[in-house]
Amino acid sequence: MTTVAHKSQHIGADKRRTSLLPGGTIEYDDSVTKVFKCGAIEWGQAGLVGLTELLGLHLQGFNIADDIRTFYQYCCMNTIDKHQIIGQVLVYSSGKRFILQTNAELIECGNAIESADISIPFFSIGSGSEFAFPILMAGGGITDAIKEAMKHDNGTGGGIDMAHEQHDKNNAVTPPTSAKDFLHQDGFVDEDGNFTKKSLVYTPTQSLNFEELAKIGLVNNITKI
Repeated sequence: MTTVAHKSQHIGADKRRTSLLPGGTIEYDDSVTKVFKCGAIEWGQAGLVGLTELLGLHLQGFNIADDIRTFYQYCCMNTIDKHQIIGQVLVYSSGKRFILQTNAELIECGNAIESADISIPFFSIGSGSEFAFPILMAGGGITDAIKEAMKHDNGTGGGIDMAHEQHDKNNAVTPPTSAKDFLHQDGFVDEDGNFTKKSLVYTPTQSLNFEELAKIGLVNNITKI
C-alpha cells in the first residue's frame, strides 16, 4: 500500500488491500478506499485496518489509547504475529503534514501512539513507499509516484484515489462508544452512505523509525503518548 503527501498539499493512495490468509495464501482486493477528506484534514492509511481506524479517531480528537491496547490484546488472542500489528496514518492539514503510527513494540513499552511532523514538502508510507519517495524527491507528482510503486510492489495496485477529489467525509470513521463496541462492529457508514467493513486483514508494511528519519532531516517534533 502506498500513501503519498505531495507539494500540492494533497494526499493520494492506491486501492489495493493485501490479505494474508491461513496457509500463506495472499488475496488482493482492489476496491479499497485508503485516503479520506475530513473537513480541512486529509489522511491516508496503511497497515492493519483496525489500528489505522483508531488512529483516524485520534485525528478527530478522541482519546483512544485504551482502545489501542485493547485492540492489541485482541490481536494477540487471535494469534496475529506481533510484527504485523502496525498502523500508520499520513496527514495533511492547514499547511502541516505529520505521521501517526502505532505498533506492537510501542504498545508493549506503554506508548500507544508515536507521531512526528514531516519537515519536507512530500512523504510516502506503506509497502510501496520506498519506490514512491524517490519520484517525489525528483519532482514527480502523486500519480507518478504511485504508478512507479505499482511496478515494483505487489501490495500496490488497483488504481489511484485522491483525497481532495472525494466528497467531504466528515464521518469517515464513526467514534466507538467503547473498545468492546469498536471491536465487534461490522463496519461503519460515512455521510454519503458508503459502507466499509471492519476486518483484521493486513497490508504488509513496516514501522517507521522516526529517530533515524530525524537524523537525516525528514521529520521533527517526535512525540510519544
